[in-house]
Amino acid sequence: MESASLFNGRNSFVSIKGKDEESKPLFAFIPQLNQKQNESDQKQPETHYVYADQGFTKDEIIKQWGSNCQNCDLDEVTIGMLNNRVVWEIIYERDNRLIFQTYRFDTGELYDSISFNQ
Repeated sequence: MESASLFNGRNSFVSIKGKDEESKPLFAFIPQLNQKQNESDQKQPETHYVYADQGFTKDEIIKQWGSNCQNCDLDEVTIGMLNNRVVWEIIYERDNRLIFQTYRFDTGELYDSISFNQ
């Protein structure tokens, strides 16, 4: 395991970057159980895997985002799953707003965006 992070979208996932048996870099997305329900009430969540070379790297997505965002202050970049899609979530500040944007891992296209006044 190289790194791990928590991703909170519609569902929560622990996102782990590591390598397979052949040392090929990959990401694993381990769903977290809904705390509102009893473990016995839920079916076992499925872990999803994607190879790192099947999409944009963290540095590539930051570079793409930065070229389109002037006067932005980057807070955080996290990989996760949203609606069964692997996404990069970028959280940043601009013009006194906190902005959450998700980009598709495979294409780098903007997938979703939400912002809040600070």
